Amino acid sequence: MPATPLTIDLWSDIVCPWCWIGKHRLEKALAQLGVQAEWKFHAYELGPRQQQRQPTLQHLAEKYHVGLDEARQMVKRVQDLGAELGLDINPDKQFTAPTFDGHRLVQAAQKAGLGPALMERLHKAHFSEGQDVGDKAVLRALAGEAGMDLGEAARVLDSDAYAKEVEEDEARAVSYEIGGVPFTVLNMRWAVGGAQPVDGFVDLLNEALKA
Repeated sequence: MPATPLTIDLWSDIVCPWCWIGKHRLEKALAQLGVQAEWKFHAYELGPRQQQRQPTLQHLAEKYHVGLDEARQMVKRVQDLGAELGLDINPDKQFTAPTFDGHRLVQAAQKAGLGPALMERLHKAHFSEGQDVGDKAVLRALAGEAGMDLGEAARVLDSDAYAKEVEEDEARAVSYEIGGVPFTVLNMRWAVGGAQPVDGFVDLLNEALKA
């Protein structure tokens, strides 16, 4: 095994269920191999920065011109796959939310080594608890729960701190032709899109570790 941690660069969005699933599948693959990793989260906004908060099921129904029952069926597969990993993806609690401020906060948390903890807390807040991850007061509280200094969280959220970093992440996504998330890069060399099965991540990790 390498003397230094494996590096993982992960483009994802806070409100992307496949990103939460992919993160946990990758964590399971790492655990199977007994490998430590150094995570770096990169911003990718799936929705507009200015939007009206509405139930996710209603949003999907309007977007795809289907009824609420059909929208519920659309999310059942991802809900079931999440359950296999112990993740509570509850479509009845979810609301749409802009994620720009959340991504800025994750950038700040990474400076203190708290990127994975905060991203996990944000995913759970959105998918399981129905909290508004687009609200700055909610984000500040969640940052504290993830171990981040509340004063630093407030400073970030009450300014435009880390906006440039978010913009740079998204510009890099365009230059890499990333058309969706999650998108994972190991050791800045091996890349794969989507929430791969655990075995698929194990294979990719083994390839990276052999190099």
